[in-house]
Amino acid sequence: MSNNKNNNKMGCIQSLRAIAAIGVIITHIYPVIKTTYDIDSYIFNMITTGFVDTGKIGVALFFVMCGYFLYNIKNKTKRKFIIDRIIRLYPEYWFSILCAVIFLGGYSIKQILINCTMLQIFFGEENILGLYWTLPIELTIYLGVFIVWNKMNSILFLKILFWAINFINIILSIIRFATKKAVPVAFGLLISLAMLGFFFRLYVEEELERKTIIVLFIIWISILLIISIFAYGFSINYQETWYRYFLSYFFAILLFIVFYYKKITNVYLEKIGDMSYSIYLMHPIAYLTAISIAKDNNWIVGTIMSFLFICVFSSIGYLLFEIKISSFIKEKINQICNKY
Repeated sequence: MSNNKNNNKMGCIQSLRAIAAIGVIITHIYPVIKTTYDIDSYIFNMITTGFVDTGKIGVALFFVMCGYFLYNIKNKTKRKFIIDRIIRLYPEYWFSILCAVIFLGGYSIKQILINCTMLQIFFGEENILGLYWTLPIELTIYLGVFIVWNKMNSILFLKILFWAINFINIILSIIRFATKKAVPVAFGLLISLAMLGFFFRLYVEEELERKTIIVLFIIWISILLIISIFAYGFSINYQETWYRYFLSYFFAILLFIVFYYKKITNVYLEKIGDMSYSIYLMHPIAYLTAISIAKDNNWIVGTIMSFLFICVFSSIGYLLFEIKISSFIKEKINQICNKY
């Protein structure tokens, strides 16, 4: 019975990963198709730049799940954790940079080299692909876990850290409001969201009381509302609105809880979920290449070609790196570690 429950949980998590990846694709691909083929859709306007943003929902879901799976470090050593994360993130990321250089072009040597570190945000260098902005945040979370490794079992410490990060987030949102400058509020907000996912996993594993997790969720959503109003009550670059920001993150939390407790899963979504990292990295290269080829056709041809290219590019990345190369690197590293 417990195995079936675990399988159902993993199935719904993988299905959620698929939903998140699809949400990000919709937000990225629709404006390009809209501009290229001069079409307009009320529904897609509403779910990308209107009422909510499926891309923000997708990103928020990814970070909740990131925190949820961080619980698994209890079964790992510090060294194994950091090696696994590096192997998971970097090889396919470098492949996506290579593909971007080949298929899209227009990048300087400096930009390429700094992007290869995945730390470009800290060097003030522009991302080769816009979606890379989330990866340094994920890397920061893993670095933070590495630093506080011996405190990861202290719920009191984690609560203090959680509230401290949220306090900083509020301060940053107020600074953004006062200066009207693009202060990186999302950076800390996504870290706190990952921590919320971690607390939820503690609750699932019966290491946190039901009352506590409910209070954490309610207070975090209240803080999200405050941050959204201060930080996104005006637009700087991306036609931000406070309600779209708030509702997107809120719906991400709601989706996660509903999928988890209702055990909503689908075999096809699970397959897409397995490839979610590849899809996330490769989809802009794929659809931009497809649309550049099909720009003289109608939007239906362009859209179909885009999704076909996304499937091909993502499948190559997944099969080559996540299945083959990552497994090979892990095997060699384990051999070296066992030897010494």
